[in-house]
Amino acid sequence: MKYVQKRLRLAGRLAIVGGIFLGLFLAGYYLGFLRENCKEDTTCFNERASMCRPSDLVVMKQNTVYVYSVGSSIGDCHLSVTLKRVDAGAPVEFQNLEGEKMTCSIPKQELEGFNMERFDQYMGYCHGLLKEKLYELLLTRVYSHLIGNMDEVLREAETALKK
Repeated sequence: MKYVQKRLRLAGRLAIVGGIFLGLFLAGYYLGFLRENCKEDTTCFNERASMCRPSDLVVMKQNTVYVYSVGSSIGDCHLSVTLKRVDAGAPVEFQNLEGEKMTCSIPKQELEGFNMERFDQYMGYCHGLLKEKLYELLLTRVYSHLIGNMDEVLREAETALKK
């Protein structure tokens, strides 16, 4: 009888310890401690992001470094984009973006077939200073281009009206 009781106590303790380890593992997974560093492998990141698994990706485009990070979560998938380094020869407006970040809360069903090459389709789910400053820069350039060519547009309009 004592043997059975000892065995049951041991089994109970093992179950408690196993439950604690399982809880720690699940907490680590959902809090993003168990991350895959895909480094520069976009295929790895695309696969993990499409399943909303914690992972990181470093992308270098025209000597500009972006860091993409997926954090596992309950509900929407959280993806953050940080502009780590801007090319030294880039215009000052772009250099001011260095270090800025945006966070995206994307519904998991939208991530099926995720592809980094088409990241712009997820911009509607993003917010943060990086997005705001990029849009501001884009609008400023479009406005400057439009105003800079206004003389030419007015001349053509005047010519067309004279006919």
